[in-house]
Amino acid sequence: MKYEIHTQGKLVFTQENHALRKGFSEYECLIPNSVNLDKLDALCRNLQILAYGARVSSIPQFVKIIKDILNYLRENCLDIPDGQGWDGFIYDFFCFYLTDDKYSKAAINTRQSAWCMYSLYFDQLKISGIVPSETNIPAAKIREIKSDAERSKGYTLGEFVEAVGSDQFHSSIGKNNYLIDLSFALNKDEQLAEIERRLKKYSDVVRDAVLAYWNDMRGAHLAGRKLISKIPKGDIENVVKTRSYYVKINGEWCHLASMRNPDGLAWFLSAVNYFFTETDLLDVVSVGNISKIDFFSGVFKRKSLIHELVDGLRGISNSPLMNEVEITEVIARHLGLLSARDCAAACVLLAGEHPNFTADSISKAALLSYKDKNYIYSGFNNKNLIFGVTKPRATSRKVAILSPISVMVLEGVVEATAELRRKLKAKDHGGSRSLFIISSRVGVGQPNNILIKINAGKGPSLYSSIERNLDGLDIPPATFTISRVRNTKGILKWFETGSIREMSVSLGNTERIVIKHYMPPWILRKANERLVRRFQQKLIIIAAKDSPWLLEASDFSQHSDLLNYVTKLLEITNKGDPVSDAFLSRWADRHEDEYVGGVGGELMVNLSPNSLSLLYAYSEWCSKNLSDEDLETKNITVGISPKALVDLSSLIKAAATGEDVSGVELIVRTKVQGDSHRSLKSMHSIAVSLAKKYLQRLDSMHI
Repeated sequence: MKYEIHTQGKLVFTQENHALRKGFSEYECLIPNSVNLDKLDALCRNLQILAYGARVSSIPQFVKIIKDILNYLRENCLDIPDGQGWDGFIYDFFCFYLTDDKYSKAAINTRQSAWCMYSLYFDQLKISGIVPSETNIPAAKIREIKSDAERSKGYTLGEFVEAVGSDQFHSSIGKNNYLIDLSFALNKDEQLAEIERRLKKYSDVVRDAVLAYWNDMRGAHLAGRKLISKIPKGDIENVVKTRSYYVKINGEWCHLASMRNPDGLAWFLSAVNYFFTETDLLDVVSVGNISKIDFFSGVFKRKSLIHELVDGLRGISNSPLMNEVEITEVIARHLGLLSARDCAAACVLLAGEHPNFTADSISKAALLSYKDKNYIYSGFNNKNLIFGVTKPRATSRKVAILSPISVMVLEGVVEATAELRRKLKAKDHGGSRSLFIISSRVGVGQPNNILIKINAGKGPSLYSSIERNLDGLDIPPATFTISRVRNTKGILKWFETGSIREMSVSLGNTERIVIKHYMPPWILRKANERLVRRFQQKLIIIAAKDSPWLLEASDFSQHSDLLNYVTKLLEITNKGDPVSDAFLSRWADRHEDEYVGGVGGELMVNLSPNSLSLLYAYSEWCSKNLSDEDLETKNITVGISPKALVDLSSLIKAAATGEDVSGVELIVRTKVQGDSHRSLKSMHSIAVSLAKKYLQRLDSMHI
């Protein structure tokens, strides 16, 4: 973030922002006459330090700190204080910040929540020595909300809460089934199964409807390509060079791109495509820009001629959606370009297939490349496709192997944005790295209204385009969002596995965040009930082991079902509490024909050349010097056998040396390699050399 203090009483902050056409965001503050500019410069420098490395989207919140301070100084005709004056200044500013209704209409709880950033800023001023270290900074604490599950983030597709007056309620009884809903009579499992079926249906119908929209859009791209291929580029270049724009049809002269010419539609679209891709005359696709090109001067004299051509394009697509699309978008779509609404459809499909990606992270995703290959091609061989996005709030990167639908969507996006990406790269514009790029009347770049176009915004939204395909399901526009698509998928994962952990993995969050923000109360109650029931069952199985009434006491009808349940418990039970220890000691020694499995978990390995070299040397020594029986013998202290370390060594070596991997192998390698496969390869290379030295020491030892 940069800033500049102008003598005209203006303070301007700028931040590089490739999502905008101009490449940067700009924020302006008015400076009161009472303020010393040198003192203001010191405040701005410290704000710069505080905002260093922050997300672009959070910069306005930092700027607002200075803006609010300047508003306070203006209202009270004050200057920035010195030394001990800061104590009273901060307290008075705090009161102004909470009560001001002239410069801000924010609710009190919103102001209290945002005050933590102001506190951080004043702490930064303490560090720099501007504010005395003993100065007190007031706190604006909000009572902790114990459960946010009933907030909008916790809702699913089609689920909403609305306050209804008594007159509205009585008028709606006749057309709704409020009074004859007998779902309360179902037992809990049946009721939850019914909810699961409903959520699954909503999720599938939304996916199919958006997929139908996507295929329809891609069909228009294909129809446009076929039309463009009818006119060779050489013919267009010859016509443009000689300015021979007219041709005789039935004895009358007409423009090549006129509908009176049998090939007029092909000439129109081919010529637009030529000027867009081969020249600098058409940077942005719009009727106004096209009409300025000499070739089209005879076509755009009358609006009726333009409408004839556009109606012709609508006709070749044979899609009812085309009638809802404005003229510029019709032309752009047949050129193979995306609109913000198309990008919204892609985001919904990607979020549905990979719910660990948030709405914000998908809509602002970047498409990187390596050796002229897109980042989504992990093996650079079109076999293994990986999609990675950054979750800004989590300051992490989420990666998933793509499903077939996601592969199709992303390949379509990459193809439809290739020409626009080339144009931006030629201008060295940072926006060329955006996954989604569109051409609109305002220019070429990443659309900033993708999330709005899902269910609202100017013109037809994605929701209005797919509403006819929702099979009559009650999904109001406000409940059709990427967040709800994700949350529905996460809850379905809970239904499938019964595990909050699996749900958290599906959504890319921690279990604590999922429970607090994403789990509806009824699921939370069911999860707690399940924990209690499993604990009770575990106690019964421990107490009744080897007794003749074990099967009856545990409520299982068959011995095999009981053993399967025990197996599952053993896989997830770890030592550490008396009940788990008792369970493991009594059941973990079952014969292999009754129980096959072990205690599950994740092994944390400190990857470094030194640790790997020791592991390689030890595993090689064990393989040469220990018998099969010794290899399988577990060490009492650490609870693992030499064979386990030999296998671990082989796994890491395979991960480091394997290049062309796919499917499960790729998932395993991603788990093993850590942050970078290249780093693992480098460490492996060094470790192999060091291992020879350690192996010599082991060989010289007498054990």
